[in-house]
Amino acid sequence: MRITTKNLQRTYLKGLNQNIKKLSDSNERLNTGRRFSRLSQNVVDGSKALRVRELMQRNLDYVSNAQQVQLELSSQEDKIMQMQNLVQDAKELMIRGYSQTHNEDDRTIISGQLNQIKEAMVQIINSKSVDKYTFATNHNEPPIQVNGSDITFYGQNVNHNDRSDFANGAFNVDIGFLMNINQSAIDVLGHGVDTSGIPNNILVLLNDISTSLLTNDTTHQAQYTAKMDTIATQMLMKVSDIGMKVNYLDSTLSRFGDENLALTTKQNNLEAIDFEEEVIFNKTYEMAWQISLQLGSKVLPLSIFDFMR
Repeated sequence: MRITTKNLQRTYLKGLNQNIKKLSDSNERLNTGRRFSRLSQNVVDGSKALRVRELMQRNLDYVSNAQQVQLELSSQEDKIMQMQNLVQDAKELMIRGYSQTHNEDDRTIISGQLNQIKEAMVQIINSKSVDKYTFATNHNEPPIQVNGSDITFYGQNVNHNDRSDFANGAFNVDIGFLMNINQSAIDVLGHGVDTSGIPNNILVLLNDISTSLLTNDTTHQAQYTAKMDTIATQMLMKVSDIGMKVNYLDSTLSRFGDENLALTTKQNNLEAIDFEEEVIFNKTYEMAWQISLQLGSKVLPLSIFDFMR
């Protein structure tokens, strides 16, 4: 069988193109560090890699949400602790005020100090963390309104005993599961009255104590003292509950970190090249390309080979 020059040239050019394509693809892999740049180049590993990337992005979203929740919970914890300290201060002032060693002027001063503590609590409970009111749940406005002795939570008097009177939906955050970080002002300050008619809300209680000091009425001194202790304890319990959530978030963030590390390793195994191995292949392809050029001088007309050079 006679092999014509034209067939020989066509076969040579085909092999030459194959060699330069292999060298070009190898150069691209070295530049990008990836085994393939299109899904069609490796459908099986490419599909797995896309799934891994999806999982990594999901975890990153969860981490971002969890970090935001941590900031929110930290703000709640700090502010509740501030109010708990104010409750203790108010209790000490109340005991001093009811003491027989203090006269009317002293009681008036202490009454004013109690009112200042109440105002400080209102400022804390109505404050913001970043761009959201800390104890407003899903509302974006101050939760507590004070108009003289009338204290309301979004228009509802805080002396209502029925919890359903205070419509404030839960605020859930997705961190791989739904965590309710709802901490409303009415839950922190209290609402309603007990069986003795003593208010459960610390702001209303301070109003009553202040009034009783001005009138030197010690009728409910024991109940007021016990209620102060109860409110302070409830606030500490809320701080403890927040602390448990923060600890759980810490462990959750650690778990996501471990998962993403494992996923990154898996992604590298699916997508990344072995640089040492690829360099060897690259040099091999380059050598094959150079050899093809040299052989071309024996196959192609000299004018064409010079043009290619």
